[in-house]
Amino acid sequence: MEVMIASVILALAATASLAIIGGATSSILQAETRWGDQHATTSATEYYLLLGPDAPSPGHLLPPGYSAACELLEVDDIHDEALTAIRQWRLGEFHVTVHNAQGQLVGESRVRKLVKEDDLP
Repeated sequence: MEVMIASVILALAATASLAIIGGATSSILQAETRWGDQHATTSATEYYLLLGPDAPSPGHLLPPGYSAACELLEVDDIHDEALTAIRQWRLGEFHVTVHNAQGQLVGESRVRKLVKEDDLP
């Protein structure tokens, strides 16, 4: 009887350990996916900031099946005096989006940067 009770306790401990390991593995995989998506978004943002919003999609920087797009927006939520161009430069906002192979939005970023007034929409 004692051996049977010890065996049941050992089996319960093993089951609990496997559940904990399974949960930890799932958490690690989710964290890795989030990190990968954030890395892809950061890479795409840097790419568009360097090459401009009209550059082709940086497929070579992204995981297979991922895509990125950039839109340059005019900033209008600042003080009126700041809206005036200075030597043909104005504040623009790069809006970068990254989608996975299933077409789901996995990341987006917005970065404000001085751009030529002619480049704004």
